[in-house]
Amino acid sequence: MTGYVRLARSGQPGFEKPSIVLDDGTRRDISILVSEIDEATLRRPWHRSFRAIAPGTLPAVLPGARFAIPVEHARRVFQLRGDAGNIDACPRLGDPAGADDPLAVAGLGQDFSIRVGIAAILAEGARLSGLAMFTDITPLPAHGSAHQRLIGSRHGLWALGPYILTADEASEIGHARIRCSVSGAADSTVAEGEVSLAAIGAIAETIDRICPLDAGDILLAEAIVAPRLPHRLSPGDVVEVSAGRFGRQSRAIV
Repeated sequence: MTGYVRLARSGQPGFEKPSIVLDDGTRRDISILVSEIDEATLRRPWHRSFRAIAPGTLPAVLPGARFAIPVEHARRVFQLRGDAGNIDACPRLGDPAGADDPLAVAGLGQDFSIRVGIAAILAEGARLSGLAMFTDITPLPAHGSAHQRLIGSRHGLWALGPYILTADEASEIGHARIRCSVSGAADSTVAEGEVSLAAIGAIAETIDRICPLDAGDILLAEAIVAPRLPHRLSPGDVVEVSAGRFGRQSRAIV
């Protein structure tokens, strides 16, 4: 197999299977090789073992199949703000949604903040197993911090994926430039930001000295905190995010 291999999970909720994404965008089912994209898979250099497999020997994933969450379960998630010398690492509650899963806002109000960036998925310690894109759409608190923690624990408020890039490919990229747009019936707004992928590794090493990290932990490094994007989201709006080789996300508000 030539080129880079990206790790994904494909299929409808409850029927996801591990898969790899090839350079041409096609996907191959790897469930005969690994049962899940979990801590055991993330601990080892998965890109080397999968690169050794001829993709033609693996079943094809149907074009257009749903990109599920690229890891079976987010072990621990930390939101990062600042840099390696001044880190604010806050636990993030709630499992992510798939890259194109709709976001139901019923009961969450209409005022939101939007944060996008790069998620580092860790192997053992501070080693990077791979990196993916994330979008975090968080309801602004209306009734104090306890209310914010409750709604922040809901599944689907943040999306991960569509796939995981190897640390080697991310190192080649250097910086991830991310574009985020919010489109509604009457308006469209765009914001852009950048994340240093090398800085994520340095931050992971710093955190590991204070709070030992393990396979399956995820660090969310923000590129855009978007107060100028529309805070008022309504059904019918669409939040779209793209970041070059990291792929794209498109979340319809329902």
